[in-house]
This record gives sequence, C-alpha cells and structure tokens, in this order.
Amino acid sequence: TARPTNDILNTTRITYAASPPSRTEYAKINNHCIGCHNTANLNTQPFGDGKKTSQYAWDSQSIASKYSNVNTTTWGKYSGNFTAPKNINKAYSAHGNASANKIYWSSTTGYDSDMTGMDFSGSVNVLCFDCHNSHGSSVAGTTTSYAQGAGVTNGGIFKDVTNGLGGYAVTYKPAAGGQAANKNAYNAGGALCFDCHMQTTASGTRPWGYDTFGATAKIQGYQDTPYFDLAFTGPQQRYTYKQGRGTSKGGHFGRSSDLLTTPMNAINGLCTPCHDPHGVTDNTTKILAANKQFGVPLLKGTWITSPYREDAAPANTNEPRGGGGRAASPPQPALTVGSSPGYTIDQNTFQAIVSTNLTGYPRWNFATNASTLMTHSPEQFAGLCLSCHQQADLLDASSRNTWKGLGRVHDTVKGWGTVGANSGNAVHAYTCSKCHAPHNSSLPRLLVTNCIDSNHRGRVASGGTVAPVGGSTGAGDAGTGRGRYPAGGGGYGDSSSVWAWPRATQGAYFFGNPGTSRSTPPAVRACHDNAPGNTGTYPTFEQWNSKSPW
Repeated sequence: TARPTNDILNTTRITYAASPPSRTEYAKINNHCIGCHNTANLNTQPFGDGKKTSQYAWDSQSIASKYSNVNTTTWGKYSGNFTAPKNINKAYSAHGNASANKIYWSSTTGYDSDMTGMDFSGSVNVLCFDCHNSHGSSVAGTTTSYAQGAGVTNGGIFKDVTNGLGGYAVTYKPAAGGQAANKNAYNAGGALCFDCHMQTTASGTRPWGYDTFGATAKIQGYQDTPYFDLAFTGPQQRYTYKQGRGTSKGGHFGRSSDLLTTPMNAINGLCTPCHDPHGVTDNTTKILAANKQFGVPLLKGTWITSPYREDAAPANTNEPRGGGGRAASPPQPALTVGSSPGYTIDQNTFQAIVSTNLTGYPRWNFATNASTLMTHSPEQFAGLCLSCHQQADLLDASSRNTWKGLGRVHDTVKGWGTVGANSGNAVHAYTCSKCHAPHNSSLPRLLVTNCIDSNHRGRVASGGTVAPVGGSTGAGDAGTGRGRYPAGGGGYGDSSSVWAWPRATQGAYFFGNPGTSRSTPPAVRACHDNAPGNTGTYPTFEQWNSKSPW
C-alpha cells in the first residue's frame, strides 16, 4: 500500500534479461505486476491519479486473487448411466495454472467419451508480459469490454512489439480481422486471443503461439471453427451427413439472422465480455463462491457444459421389429424396418436401462424420475447466458403456447417448464448447452441439435424416410411390433414361442410401449404428435423448431 524505501533485490526490486527471450526471465515480471494488482492494493492509487488498481476489473477483484488460484474443478458435472462425463480438470486460473487445465475432444467421439487422461492443452503458464506491454501500446480499435472514458475502449496496454526491441525478434500487434459476410468479424481485443490460440510460432510473425505454451493442437472447442470462420465444426467431422448444411452460420461474432429479442449487452467482436483471461472470480455479486465451479473455462458467469451425449440421426434402418407370426426363426423377427433413435434426452441420459428385449435392444422409462435427472438450477448452468438474454424474453409469453415458437422451445429449460405436457419439466429439463454452442455453429441460432430429423435416418446426407405406420412393409406394426421411429417401438407376441415377445419380456425397446395381450397391442408412443397447432403428416410434424434441420 506504500512504495518501498529499501532497495532489496527480488523483494522490492526485480531484474530480468530481455534478450534472448526467456520464459524464466519473463516470469519474474509477474511478481512485479501483482505487487500492485493484488487484494491488499485494491484501493491503492499507485500513481496518485485517482485511479485504483481495481479501476478496470469487471468484478472489482484483484488480478492476483484469480491468476494465482491453484484450485481446479471437473469440467463435467455428471457421470454414470449415459451421460457425457467429461472427466477432465479445468483450472480456475487456466493461464496461471496451465499444467492443471485440460482440454480435449475427438473427431471420432466428440465430447461423448470419458476423456480421462486425454489432453492437448499446454503446461507452460501464460504470463502478464505475454499479453500486456509495460508502458503503452499502439494497438488500434476496440480492445476492452469496459470503457476508460466516454466511448474509449482501447485500453489494456495490449501486446505490441517491434523486431529488435525488448528482446523480440518479430514485429507484432493484434488487429481486427474476420469478415462480416462470414459472420466472424472480430476486433483487436479478440485477435490477441485468436492469434495465440489458433497459431503456432512457426511463421515467425508472432511472439508466441499455442506451441509456446506446450499445447499440441489449436485451443478451440469441439463446436468451434478456427477464428469462428467458414469451416466444418467437430460434429461435422464426426458425422459427415451434418456437412450438408454447409459451414459456420455464425454465432456471437455475427448472428445467423436477426434476433427476436434484444440482448442486454453487446459482444463487439471480443472474447472478454464472456471470459476473464486472469481467472474465475468468487465475487459474491458476480459468482457466488459455491458456484465458482460453474465458472470454467474463465467465465464471467456460470455455465455447465452439456451432460448429454451428442444427438445424431439413427445409425440403422433395418433393426428387427414385430413378433409372433412375424418371427421367422429364433430370435430374429422377419420384419427388419426399425431404428433405435440417436437422440439423447433426460430419460436416456440420466436414467438406467430398464430392460433389454430378446433381440438385444434396450428400453428406458419415458416417465422421468426427478431424483435421477439433472439437479442444477438456471442460476448455475445459465448465469452467463442470462446476463445478456433475459429469461422473460426467451420465455416470450406470446409464443409460449405456439408450437415451435420461441417461448415454447425454451419451456424445455430446467426450472422453466410450465406449459402442456412439460409442465413442471415433466418431460424435458435441459441446460442451455444441450441445444446451443457458445461460440459458433453450422446451424442457425448457435444450435447444435436437430434430434429427430428423419431426413437423415441411417445417417445419410439426405433422403432418409420413415415408412407409413402399419402393414407388413410398414414401420414395424405388423406382428404387433409397433416399431415406428422416433419412439423406438414396443411389442407383444401372438405366440408362446421363446423368439416371439411374450408378456414376461414385453418386447419394448427405447421408449416404446409394451403391449398387454395379443388383442391389446402396444400403443404407439407419441413424441410431438399432439402438440398444439402442429400440422403436417408423420414424421415431419415431430419437428420441434423451424431453425435447425440439418
């Protein structure tokens, strides 16, 4: 809180060698920086200009309190049954505790695998001097999400170096990039993050790259594209049929189309409206200490990565359906027209398989069991989202009872369900991350799912169909199979033979209904068939929104 009067090397004074560049030497400067930017000096005015060290902190907390935090939390918050466990650690200080901060995804398994022990992130800390200059910066344009004065947003003394000066062998400063036409225009503040996360130092045009910090791949998420530009996302690499919608439709750097509501804040081509590069805060007015675990990665609010496995079209179109007279030989019914759906919802994510029928296909209870479903609140999984997108806007009253309307779609959010069959979230109780990517997406509205699109049944690029209900060549109704997509099917055999589906096993699979007798076959499980105002014919009227068909 006061300038020292004694000259004590490495205590009140630090020396470092600027050349040649050295991580060890640069690390010494961190101690100098946090000598002021710490909790003890929150109200100190080092230069006597009326500016406190907390002047520009979004949460009024010190940099040291966040950057120096050595604690971690598991990224995924759920495990067991059919969740996406994501058992990797996230550091509260991803830049100051890099070796403990993990990131991983696979173009084969996406985020669905356990991921324990998997990592392509770095182990070398990002230092104050990596992102900031000492005295000033000539970086032009918008660099910060806060204003230093009326309309002045180019503070932060962002990194700006010249070849031959300060030990640097390159000339670099971040500059605005991307294109409005590609919906990824970003400002200089976003460029600093991109230039490090997306590039190596091999080209010699930057003072660092992700390899400087030990990372072996670009630091980007499964749903992201480099620089949020036109390219195939991770899901499109994993499922090639998803490439039919083309590349990125935009996101937080450029909306896919005009919004129906007005967000409370603007992104302005920056990363820092949502992220704090210094670490996760536990300021009780921003993020409660108990909710800090939901602030990763480096977020300015709470959020939970999706506990649901990725939605996909059904892989098969020829699974056996029907029993009794349709059973040609044990244990394989002759009618091979069925599909096990590829969508993941609350029931087949958090709950265990109830039974497996004689042909090996599982069944879950469609009725929810609240004790086994997601337990977190919107304040924990949606705090960051709600800081811009108000709940009242998303639950738009004028469309709350309109099928595919904005309000009706968001009625599926945990804690928000009050309409129709989902009253009290009886059927769906989702996190925001179930349906939306945080950065960019190849679907409009940052959507990542269109879980019951029959056009891709069989994971084909297009032309997937579902046969009409009933008949020997239908959707599996013959032999009382009731196997139509997208519910999965159910059955009851008309024979006592072991390969038929006797009452003891009931024969239902996925969310199918079991029958009770030969004369009382299983009822067809309706998904969205009876939605108010739903029009069209099966299966197109099963669709739940008008934006995301692949």
